[in-house]
Amino acid sequence: MKKDRAAVAAPNTCYKDKHNAELIQADDLKKRKAIALDMLKHGMQATAVGLNIMLGNNDARRWITELRRREKDYAVATYPLRDRRVVYRLVKINVVKNLLADRRLPIMIKPRYQKPQAVKDLERLAYIYFRKEHPNFPEYAVPSQSYRDDTANGLTRCVVDFIRFHGGQAERINTMGIPELRNKRIIWRKSNATKGSADVSATVAGRSVKIEVKIGADRQSEAQRYYQASVEQAGGLYVIVKDFTSFVEWYDATFKRA
Repeated sequence: MKKDRAAVAAPNTCYKDKHNAELIQADDLKKRKAIALDMLKHGMQATAVGLNIMLGNNDARRWITELRRREKDYAVATYPLRDRRVVYRLVKINVVKNLLADRRLPIMIKPRYQKPQAVKDLERLAYIYFRKEHPNFPEYAVPSQSYRDDTANGLTRCVVDFIRFHGGQAERINTMGIPELRNKRIIWRKSNATKGSADVSATVAGRSVKIEVKIGADRQSEAQRYYQASVEQAGGLYVIVKDFTSFVEWYDATFKRA
């Protein structure tokens, strides 16, 4: 029976880097994977080498990738070791926040993005718009139209293109400033835009629309609230967008889109 003294496969309570990993005594690979999965759920942590020895093959990393997609109640947590190896461990989703609070354990866990139906509809609309603008473009060479609304940049792009595809005018306003190199240092020069300006300035059906994009826990600043009041006092529309689905619903209700 093959053993590797560098492999890690030990319960979390008695973890030592030099524990030996041994082949799981089962008839086939499927049963060995089921046993290894149960051990991981009960606190075992292991390197890829250790899992390869336990499973009797060299597909441990691929199996871990399958677990990331398949397991709904567990997340795969990874802990880097000093010798550049990585230890894998399964943790319940409801305890991930507690683990993330521990600065001594660098955990790389990212929730999987689920694309909403509104974004999928935008991608189809982008394809139709491209074919209309380029009717002689060969079908096989049409670039893929991909959108996401889980980041500020992605959501802003969704909003701007959606308005353009429906006959409006929209443009992004740079409120971050411009980087400049001074004395071998990068200095951010203030933007010339009005303080508190919205992220997107648009004209829809003859009306001025200002759109502020906020992701997650981001909130309006005092300058942005003052800017909103000035826009609304002048008869313009001001909307805060947190996700693309709610923006489409607001657009339909405001401009009576069929």
